[in-house]
Amino acid sequence: MAKGGEGVKEGGGKIDHPVGRPTNPNYKPPPPKSKPWEDPKLADWQRAIEWARYDKGLCEGDVQREWDRLDTAIPGLNLRSRCLGNGGEGRSTAIKIATEQAMQLKREKDFIAFEIVVSTQFHKLDAVLMMRCIAVEKVAGYLRGLKELQGIGGKFASPTYLPKHPIKPKPKPERKKRRP
Repeated sequence: MAKGGEGVKEGGGKIDHPVGRPTNPNYKPPPPKSKPWEDPKLADWQRAIEWARYDKGLCEGDVQREWDRLDTAIPGLNLRSRCLGNGGEGRSTAIKIATEQAMQLKREKDFIAFEIVVSTQFHKLDAVLMMRCIAVEKVAGYLRGLKELQGIGGKFASPTYLPKHPIKPKPKPERKKRRP
């Protein structure tokens, strides 16, 4: 050992590693994994959905009261018990329920999905107002895009996908020409 407890390699190289391997001066640690809701490509409303999708903790009282209101208004939804009950993961479960509703491709189900998504933001008034300014079709289309990327294991894939045309318009039937 050299002075000060530092190891010296034959050739004069410094050994910093505790096992005795020389350090690589070109080594760069991998960048920290970014959170999906921090993706700069996403709009603010998409970031809000992504944050709610990954939030698995308890929810504020305002969010729970909104879930109670939705449960009363929409029979059979059971949003509060499914999100906060046994096996529920809070906002994450609410977004999964909203995705299920959006996948039914019906206008009223899109509205229910939209209301569920908005309810996950009730902890901040400005987030609720922001979500209310977004079209129901945009939110439902984004949720459908998440479902299309969902794997077999139930894990969601990239959050940056937003289909351009989530609902394909039905072709108009050709009209028969009338004879004079």
